[in-house]
Amino acid sequence: MVVGCLIAALYLLPVDRVPSLKARIRPIDRMACWTIIVVAALAFYTSPGCAFVSIRQPFAQSAQGKATSRSMSSTALMTSALDELAKMTVLSIDSGDLDVIEQFASKVTDATTNPLFVSQAAAKGDARYQRMVTDAVLYAKEALGGGDASLPDPQEELNLAMDKLAVNLGAEILKLVKGRVSTEVDIRLSYDTEASVARAKRIIDMYKDMGIGKERILIKLAGTWEGIQAAKQLEKEGIQCNITLVFSFLQAAAAAQAGAYLISPFPGRILDWYKSKTGRSGYHPSADPGVLTVKRMYR
Repeated sequence: MVVGCLIAALYLLPVDRVPSLKARIRPIDRMACWTIIVVAALAFYTSPGCAFVSIRQPFAQSAQGKATSRSMSSTALMTSALDELAKMTVLSIDSGDLDVIEQFASKVTDATTNPLFVSQAAAKGDARYQRMVTDAVLYAKEALGGGDASLPDPQEELNLAMDKLAVNLGAEILKLVKGRVSTEVDIRLSYDTEASVARAKRIIDMYKDMGIGKERILIKLAGTWEGIQAAKQLEKEGIQCNITLVFSFLQAAAAAQAGAYLISPFPGRILDWYKSKTGRSGYHPSADPGVLTVKRMYR
């Protein structure tokens, strides 16, 4: 999942053939692009999880405080690769773990929120996340006049609390990174353009109330046709968007034509699809369908 974030700079403008995209492509030489692709492919073969998790795993020692020589060499390799990538492009981290974000803050520029992590961490007793959850719940109750009583239909209260929780986390992340944070619109609205636009504007207003301008926020929308149309409307109003759940060249091209600020392809999931359809256990990095798809998006 986070491998897509590590190579996010490749997606600031995925297709040179689309004029609306060309103006946004950051100058990265061809060697840098290949470096990013190779490292992304390496991450897939070293861990099934996200790239930052695969980087973190070698650091984690056993209960007895032991680490194998293999994990130590992996740590050196991945840390060095991350350092080199940070010198040539913009890195983004996809995590709701404030400690992990702080650990990599010197290397990453942008981040994305993960409210699910907040609720999980709060349930485990982390006071920082408990405060975020409590504040979100109280915010929703006060805004809708619910008080301590349950509303006849609690869904709107839950939706408001969920958005506020994402914004609370985003505000904390912005204290750690120097760039932007992506905050996702409720995924259940992926096929509703008008509702997605309304929720996006509400999220921006919540950040504004906390003294955070929209120039530091990216609204994350699903790469459905309706989601891309929502991004098109928001971009015209000066609210920049991150199109996620991108699995195909057509989605990338549509997002570019809509003027989306960036996209988040999922090369790992593309690879999974090819494995399931072909019965193959894996691909050489140079033939990885996910990497090749992203390469085509960039070109």
